[in-house]
Amino acid sequence: MRRQAPVAVALDAPDLDTAARWAALVTPHVSTVKIGLELYLRYGPDVVASVRGASGVEVFLDLKLYDIPATVAGACRVVSRLRPEILTVHASGGPDMVRAAVESAPGCNVAAVTVLTSLGDGDMSAMGVSCPVSDVVLRLSAMAVAAGARGLVCSAHEVAAVRAEVGPDVTLITPGVRPAGAEQHDQARVATPEEAIRAGADLLVIGRPITRSPDPGAAAAAVAASLRRVVPGPVAGLTTPAPPAAPPATPVRRPPATPVRPRRPARRTARDALPAAPMPPGVIFIAIFRTFHPARWSRSVRGGHQGLKWRALPTAHRPVGWRGASGGPIGPKAFRACTE
Repeated sequence: MRRQAPVAVALDAPDLDTAARWAALVTPHVSTVKIGLELYLRYGPDVVASVRGASGVEVFLDLKLYDIPATVAGACRVVSRLRPEILTVHASGGPDMVRAAVESAPGCNVAAVTVLTSLGDGDMSAMGVSCPVSDVVLRLSAMAVAAGARGLVCSAHEVAAVRAEVGPDVTLITPGVRPAGAEQHDQARVATPEEAIRAGADLLVIGRPITRSPDPGAAAAAVAASLRRVVPGPVAGLTTPAPPAAPPATPVRRPPATPVRPRRPARRTARDALPAAPMPPGVIFIAIFRTFHPARWSRSVRGGHQGLKWRALPTAHRPVGWRGASGGPIGPKAFRACTE
């Protein structure tokens, strides 16, 4: 199966049919298609379903929302019903606006746009910003991520610095990407696809170099092939940060098993080898006599003493010299003395 390149093709088409045709041509080679503000305003929410089609390609809804927090929250709540994988807002709207967008569209990867790739240091000075573009991008990136943004939009010139600032869990989207030899158009900070990937970008935005070529499908395939030479292995587009890996399970410490000591065989003697001698008749008679003797056993608990006590024999069986004529209990020695 052919791998899809981490590229979002910008469908800046004049009509919906052309956008759908471009999407069908490029989706075998790229992971994402981007719907811009012009196409969305012209056809409304239906453009998302038409472009997505049956291919299941990921949709990058690049609206760059910029307003007060309440208005942006309401807009994000409505747009999130279209289930776009990525939705953009302007980071310069402030942390409260970014936070409102993130909370209102929990199913989308809200990406904050830092500084447009059409702006340079001269434009920053004209707007009254004394620091260079790279510093502005870093400040807006840190602020947006702290407000909950899971993606950032910046040029390939700032990708490495932004990655070092925000860490590996934030999706970095890089516009202004042009294949080698392609026209720069109105972009000020540009880079080739290979340079952007090496810098650390997760998703490249490429529009006119693909859609304005005679064969958009072939142009997208060429870009994907160039990226496969740079990035070995699967390179699916990243739209949402992967969940953190579960910590390794702590091994259960079990006490060492106690070795079972073998049982020693019973010691046999010379007596065990002799055959059992038959029981003498006299012993058998004594045992039977004592078993059926009319003496009775009883338990006495008087005085807290528990145990077997001999009770007196009936009068007809009392031998001469019998003690305990009143019928009281007698001891075993007395009983043996009377019966012998």
